[in-house]
Amino acid sequence: QVQGNVFEIEVFPLGFQRPAQCRLWYSHSDTTLPFEFQPSTEVDIHHMQGEGSALASEMSSLGACCVGDCFDQRHFACYVPFEAAEEAQVARTPRRIAILWDSSGSQEGDQHRLRFERLQGLAARCPGARFDVWTFGVAFRRELLAAGVEEALAVLRSVSYDGGTDLTLLPSLLAAATATTAESLGPTVDVVLLFSDGMDSLDRRPVLAEASPPIYCVVDQAMVNLSALSALCLATGGQLLRGDYLPVLRPQTLLTRIETDQDDEAFFDIEDSFRCCPDHRLRMQWPIGEEGLWLTGTVGAVRKVTVEVQRGSHTREYHFDLSTATVLGSGAAPLLGYLFAKKQYDAVERDGVVMGMDLAKVRAELALRYAFCSSECSLLMLYEPCQFRENQIECPKDHPAHSSWKSSRDTSAPVESTGGLGQKKTEGQLKTVARLATQLQEYMKRPIPEHVSRSDGERSRSRLRCAAPAAA
Repeated sequence: QVQGNVFEIEVFPLGFQRPAQCRLWYSHSDTTLPFEFQPSTEVDIHHMQGEGSALASEMSSLGACCVGDCFDQRHFACYVPFEAAEEAQVARTPRRIAILWDSSGSQEGDQHRLRFERLQGLAARCPGARFDVWTFGVAFRRELLAAGVEEALAVLRSVSYDGGTDLTLLPSLLAAATATTAESLGPTVDVVLLFSDGMDSLDRRPVLAEASPPIYCVVDQAMVNLSALSALCLATGGQLLRGDYLPVLRPQTLLTRIETDQDDEAFFDIEDSFRCCPDHRLRMQWPIGEEGLWLTGTVGAVRKVTVEVQRGSHTREYHFDLSTATVLGSGAAPLLGYLFAKKQYDAVERDGVVMGMDLAKVRAELALRYAFCSSECSLLMLYEPCQFRENQIECPKDHPAHSSWKSSRDTSAPVESTGGLGQKKTEGQLKTVARLATQLQEYMKRPIPEHVSRSDGERSRSRLRCAAPAAA
């Protein structure tokens, strides 16, 4: 949904001269919405009673799983539904918030006014909260401890900006911030707000080895390193804040653990045939939006997959049995491969540093195996016989245009081009090359002519210079 009643759908792959049928499910409590469709669009409108049928309610709380053979491997897809926190857990009030403020030269600007307004809005929703203020650049320093929002804003307004940013300081900074105690507020902070563009002076990335409170990274600048900031959020259960800071008060629905029946040797083998996205080897927390989350990959030798979902203070496990999952037919199975390619690319583009995967390498693999197109990888789409002839490419036998291409190639007289660069040489050119080769060979056989050496000449000139004074 782009906005209002405007929708966009991405469809791939596109078959040759075959129409693509798309279905869109849209649910809204207001049944009087003025939907308008093209005359050629088939529309079915179903009115649900109350909160929906018993079957719809049951399916919304259960995960689903299917497998299929495509692209020379068995692929799988498991759906993890979204579950919002209960009403009693919808609002949480943090008692202590740590503000980590980037004081490097790149942070000087006029975006701070909006930041201060949003901090005031957050403080108004949790009046009992206290704020710690830490600044960092190439070093970090505690500016304020357990103060009100106005005191914190006064300190932030007086920050001077200079120098670069060392993101590898963040683990030590977080350890210091969570270890600092404040009277009657407990030993640790509840929430961390990180104000930074995520750009390190030397392109370094922080590695959080210890547990940390959820880090919420503020993204309000034109140039930011989203991969670095997103990795911090995923590693701690936080999220990116693009608008106000009120999402800090709402507990997220997180995928906190993925376990399989894979043995230890295969688990540590990066070339194992079982692949999963999100990556089951990473100990990260993946947010689940209202649209749910797809767990996709290749089956390999794995049969059991367990997913742990945390919503607020409640935890639930979903168990998937790939050996008894629904098997898709040959017509639908490729969709599992395309879904895995899309999710894999999105994950590596966002969190490639944490996953230890190179986007360029993954992009090439997905393009070759799944014909997956990305903004950095283009495919040459050939449909008509003339396109194959223009690009001098053999048309595959299973391509719909193969017979037309073959007949047009047989009937059309080939154009004989010779004499140019990269083309077949003419008889005259071949004779010229042979003559030049013979001349070069005869020249190399000639003896080297004898000449007076340089050292002899220098000695003769030296004797003449020495004799000149005696003659005078």
